[in-house]
Amino acid sequence: MKKTTLALALTLSLIAAPAFGATEKPNSTEQPEISLEDQLERLSAPANQAPSAVNSEQLYAVQSRYSPLEERHEISIGGGHNFTPDSFTVSQQIDLSYRYYLSNRWFLGATGSYVFNDFSQAGQDALNKEGLIPDAAYAKTRIDALVGYNLFYGKFRLSMDEVFYFDQYVALGPGLVSFDTGNEIAVVGDIGFVAWIGKNFSLRFGLKDYFVNHVRVKESGMAHNFLGHLEFGYVL
Repeated sequence: MKKTTLALALTLSLIAAPAFGATEKPNSTEQPEISLEDQLERLSAPANQAPSAVNSEQLYAVQSRYSPLEERHEISIGGGHNFTPDSFTVSQQIDLSYRYYLSNRWFLGATGSYVFNDFSQAGQDALNKEGLIPDAAYAKTRIDALVGYNLFYGKFRLSMDEVFYFDQYVALGPGLVSFDTGNEIAVVGDIGFVAWIGKNFSLRFGLKDYFVNHVRVKESGMAHNFLGHLEFGYVL
């Protein structure tokens, strides 16, 4: 009987031991619970100070061209005024131009111009008062073929919702000027701005220099003809 009682007591103690062990609290100290608001507050920085990880970084904003130019054609019409004609003449012209864009930067262009000439006040005085025909070399037509490059591309904001884009360009190439005395080869340079209106229209204004030989009755020599020009175009 005593052996049976002892065996039963030993069995009950083995069964009860794991149950008491599972409810025992660990010796380590429990950390207090942190709310989500407190965690976000710890990550925030002062209003006048950027996070340290951002201070050492360089940030760039890149914007692609609104209307790509590569492999497109531009036809434009406009006019120009000669700022440096002979002192006895006044000269304006109408222009018809074509450009082919090899890329957004490089383009090939050709322009033909028909020139209108008239006597200046000095020329009129020489003709009317003294009966003298001024010795002046005046151009009748101009043709040039230029290689151009868009130096930089930018935009100008008209309002919070409206902007227009532009290129600043340079171009250089040969030309042919037909004077009343004959044809002369010229070196032509062009610099200016072109504003892009939407994706198909352009407004171009610039300054051209025709460096060409002026042949007169009494003398001849190389001279610069600086022409301001304005053109309105369509891009295909």
